[in-house]
Amino acid sequence: MATPVVEVQDTYLAEHARFMRGRGEAAPAWLKTMTANPACLIAPDLGTLQPGRPADLCLVDLEKPFIFDKSTMLSKSRNTPFHGWELYGKVHLTLLEGSVTYG
Repeated sequence: MATPVVEVQDTYLAEHARFMRGRGEAAPAWLKTMTANPACLIAPDLGTLQPGRPADLCLVDLEKPFIFDKSTMLSKSRNTPFHGWELYGKVHLTLLEGSVTYG
């Protein structure tokens, strides 16, 4: 029997946005800890939008709430405690090296 696992890749940003919003934290401060900072650990020139650098970005609405529906998860797993929760941070578009990969 497989060990139950809670899938978070589909909800990590939205879960974090909901938590930080509840604490009254401003988005620019905490969002950098999830985006630019980890990218810089991989390579110093990542995590920035500069001319000549790869256009890797994610367009997210951190203000408009949405109800999370596990049937919309991209993961094959549907194990989530967040089904039906009001979350923030819905992803609308993802670019990888300038090409749309989601949205």
